[in-house]
Amino acid sequence: PVQTQAWQAFGLLFRSPSAMAAASKMEVARAQQADRASVFPDSLVIPGAVPGDGQALHADVPQSRWGVNYVDFKMFGKFVLQASRQGVIGPTSDGDVADHSNVDIGPGMHLVSEQFIKPVTSRAGGMSWALMMHPEGLPCDLFITHCWREGVFELVSKVLHS
Repeated sequence: PVQTQAWQAFGLLFRSPSAMAAASKMEVARAQQADRASVFPDSLVIPGAVPGDGQALHADVPQSRWGVNYVDFKMFGKFVLQASRQGVIGPTSDGDVADHSNVDIGPGMHLVSEQFIKPVTSRAGGMSWALMMHPEGLPCDLFITHCWREGVFELVSKVLHS
């Protein structure tokens, strides 16, 4: 173990400049993510969100009623833009980036899910976004899917203009 620690220390001393830059970016991203987590609970209010028991809602409301409507989806895009501008959504240590300057594409859905949707719905009681907005359920007659790396604003725009 001592020898391993010595080699690790030696390796750190002789990292290439690009490896050091990547390590620094990862450390900065981790710190930013921790900062976002500490400020998130009070930094964003979702109008129309109804707190409740997510487990009970998922058990009681049929999946065919886990829907959102056009206005919900449009407002979701606006909420994400607000969260992105407030720094709630940002780069992660695993290389995902959030391009705050590109409002046509935006941060990837993976980031949005981890840093925005999950914290908001968890705070509301652990239900899906659809049941947080419509606890009684809303009929779903169209199913969409998306790539996790797809930009959220690109997705919202495509859905709203289809």
